Amino acid sequence: MKGILKIILKETAFLKNTIIMIGLILILFSGAFLSVLSVRIDVPNGMYKQIDNEDIKIGCMIKNVTIKDARNECDLLYGGITGITTDLTLNGYQNKKQVINKTEMTYKDFFSTRTRGIIIGENTDFQLLQEAAKQDESILRGNLPKLAYEVLISNYIAQKLALNINDNLVINNLNFKIVGIYDSAKYFELYKETNLPAVSYFLVMPDDTILEEAYLNFTSSKQLQLSMKNFNRKGYNPIAVEAMTKRLEIINLARAFFMSVAIVLAIVTFFVQYSLIATFFRQRKAQICRLKLLGATDGKIARVYCFIAFMITILAVTIGAFLSLLFNKYFINLCNELFEYEFISHFRAGISLITGAILIFFTLLIYRHSVRKISKFNIIEVIKHE
Repeated sequence: MKGILKIILKETAFLKNTIIMIGLILILFSGAFLSVLSVRIDVPNGMYKQIDNEDIKIGCMIKNVTIKDARNECDLLYGGITGITTDLTLNGYQNKKQVINKTEMTYKDFFSTRTRGIIIGENTDFQLLQEAAKQDESILRGNLPKLAYEVLISNYIAQKLALNINDNLVINNLNFKIVGIYDSAKYFELYKETNLPAVSYFLVMPDDTILEEAYLNFTSSKQLQLSMKNFNRKGYNPIAVEAMTKRLEIINLARAFFMSVAIVLAIVTFFVQYSLIATFFRQRKAQICRLKLLGATDGKIARVYCFIAFMITILAVTIGAFLSLLFNKYFINLCNELFEYEFISHFRAGISLITGAILIFFTLLIYRHSVRKISKFNIIEVIKHE
């Protein structure tokens, strides 16, 4: 061990100028790479946060999507099916009594009114109804619908159609079982700001039902963009609400730009490291041959020169990580002007550690490649030539 340490110190002292030059160049390129990669993460995340704080609707519209696919992605779901949830008119006859000349007569009074069906998902109106039922148990008779083809109707519909719990309600030739009836008047007393009509009903459709048009609302812009990508992969064509479209385009532009720069810098950094470290090993070709001639094993030689190369790489990446903070400020200011958003940069030690580990592994590959070339030469001839 002492012999190896002695050789390391001797080689380090002899090659100090070369080591310093290699280190400075790697510091510059690794710092630039780490900075761009960090900004590549910071800029989109900063945009997402600021968009979420704006008073805009975060959502998208998608056509001909199954309920299952929609629910897998969205927080709030509003789905439309012609004849089931939209363009529906409630028609029927109601028995009425009238006294004429002291004689009570019964006749049927025709009524017709518009209604709205709501497919149960994470729907706001349904959530409010659940909360209302917890506050006042008299609002709800029966249960909330959970299984396919179960329906919850308002007491207005129940009275008009003379329906009760466990009766069947036919909607567009589909049979729904009534599992609950809610009091729309009491519900409106609790939530006066709601837009839930008195003739609304809540129903459950099978997961494979296709929604002709679905509106999906999200709690965050990042979740919206990820879900839109998932929909595109499944063959759907989601369209973000107009206020979100431009913002998502800016995020995609920023992400693509910095990713492109990061890839270029990564390639350049690896090329520079290969050129410098390979040159460093080749410069010590004669010394490696001498050590072999003196009986040093390949393992001992590898420990000496790999240790020096590893230390150069580790120090370069460490200093480059701190240098990247200065680069970050420049890039962040540039982004503030380009995209008109306020961004904050963060130091990411994890990225630096991963980059350092990859470069160290790459250094080991360079050494193995360089030594393999050296081993093909005749040791005596190399020393004579030197």
